[in-house]
Amino acid sequence: MDRRTTLAIGLVAAFGFFLEYLGTHGGCYFYGNMYLTKILLIPPVIILMWGTLGWLAWKVYNKRGLVAGLATPLALDAAISEPLAFYTGLWTWTGIHTSPIWFSTVGNYVVYVWVAIFAIVVFKKLEARR
Repeated sequence: MDRRTTLAIGLVAAFGFFLEYLGTHGGCYFYGNMYLTKILLIPPVIILMWGTLGWLAWKVYNKRGLVAGLATPLALDAAISEPLAFYTGLWTWTGIHTSPIWFSTVGNYVVYVWVAIFAIVVFKKLEARR
């Protein structure tokens, strides 16, 4: 992995961390007790997840186009993360500010699209510098 890719993943992870901070400190949800450590209420694995999903959105965008790139993180969350969290307590939704839908909220799914957009823009900008 080259330095630009690592930087892009880090920027997307930082953006994801910022959004997680808003969600946890805004009372929208909290992470369960099974996580060994948390940074400002957010498990480090969740921060890494955002970087990974951003990289994946970029890869799918390059192969299948914008709609597929934006949909990939959203689809993974809806199909795997949210149902898993619901049944295991990985996180719990508390102060829902948008309509509930499929184990989560509309707002949460919008956030996944925002992160995918951010990731595609960041990766694209860094690729253009080559």
